[in-house]
Amino acid sequence: MKIALRVAEWSAGFDLDRVPSEVRERACLCCLDTVGVALAGTGAPSVRAAARAFASDGAYGFWGLGQSGAHAGACFVNATAA
Repeated sequence: MKIALRVAEWSAGFDLDRVPSEVRERACLCCLDTVGVALAGTGAPSVRAAARAFASDGAYGFWGLGQSGAHAGACFVNATAA
């Protein structure tokens, strides 16, 4: 079985209610932290260069840059910022 299918099946059957509240709260903080550092990183030259390289009429936004691109490009730009 391909890994993507295994991950999809696991995700579809995942019950968030079974996760302890402390774990959920910590996961939320980690997500907020990632978005925060990514927004702070948008001024870095490497992020600006990546945004120029991957900008298109795609539907996926580059966080804090007012630009968008294809899914893979947005993932790359946002991850570079983070």
